[in-house]
Amino acid sequence: MEVQYISVGDYYIQDLTLPEEPRPTYQCLTGRIVS
Repeated sequence: MEVQYISVGDYYIQDLTLPEEPRPTYQCLTGRIVS
């Protein structure tokens, strides 16, 4: 489950390259899980 979240966040930002709004949200989630 944790791995899925990180994968989705990284993939979403790298593939879609969303604006700055969703970018920080995904980064925070990924960093939290990684920590």
